[in-house]
Amino acid sequence: MELSKERIESLRELLAPANRKIVIVAHTNPDGDAVGSSLAWAEVLRGMGHTVTCIVPNKYPYFLDWMPGIGQVVVFKNDTAGDAVRAIAEADLIFCLDFNAVSRLEILSDTIAANTTARRVLIDHHLSPDGHFDLSFSYPDSSSTCFLVYSIVEAMFGTDAITRQMAEALYVGIMTDTGNFAYSFLTPELFRAVAVLVEKGISIPEIHNNVYNAYTEGRARLFGYVINRKMEIIQDGTVAYMSLMENEMRRFQFQQGDSEGFRELRADDQEDEDVGHVPGPPQVHPREFTFARRCRRQPLRPQVLQRRRPQRMPRGR
Repeated sequence: MELSKERIESLRELLAPANRKIVIVAHTNPDGDAVGSSLAWAEVLRGMGHTVTCIVPNKYPYFLDWMPGIGQVVVFKNDTAGDAVRAIAEADLIFCLDFNAVSRLEILSDTIAANTTARRVLIDHHLSPDGHFDLSFSYPDSSSTCFLVYSIVEAMFGTDAITRQMAEALYVGIMTDTGNFAYSFLTPELFRAVAVLVEKGISIPEIHNNVYNAYTEGRARLFGYVINRKMEIIQDGTVAYMSLMENEMRRFQFQQGDSEGFRELRADDQEDEDVGHVPGPPQVHPREFTFARRCRRQPLRPQVLQRRRPQRMPRGR
């Protein structure tokens, strides 16, 4: 992945005026990459002297609650004080991270569209972005938006500008969007970036434990229920799928993020192909979620679940 020097210079120009009012928005149902890239980029911008507000349309998963700076993220759906609306209305710049179209913001879309004077900057790794951005860093060959943010910071300021807190946020996004380094776009540049983050003092085992092993009782029971009662095998034993209805989610006190990891269930440790999330058609129950997994012809083995309390990371560089 090679960043455009012209776009980097354009970004410098946008950020050159002092004390700009900036909003960073991420997509609906924000995941580790959306939250991590937002927190890291916000720290960069605040370090330049700008006023920054991070906004997400709805709540991020509870297993990200430990992340430093997460308390400053405004959840639009729960924002009864109107902080998000005011920040967006007054914004000089709006950074759109980890989504390719404003429509992906759903309940937040109209509020963003109402500010017709703010310059919009896209930083994203998904295919087919729309054209409603003044400056676009769209790189589908990037493994994650966090890696893209890392690359932008490196190009603009060098890696010395990355603090430990930023490194933790960036690693969360890289780790989760690569399936713990199991998916595509695992380039030498990516692992060199991870090496830099480790040099900043992050603890990979602690971050992994906080994200992947922070099970609530409901999530753990849901996990077992899905494997035991909801998994179906088709295509001569090569595909497994699972679905959940709204009443089942209520039964296990389903929270945002509880289904994370279901499609990573492995039938074999070698050469199994992830076919990802398969959404049900709109006419099916609106609260039904379906997950599919292409696997080798061996019985699926449920993973051992651990319930550990997330460890809060020490602050500092």
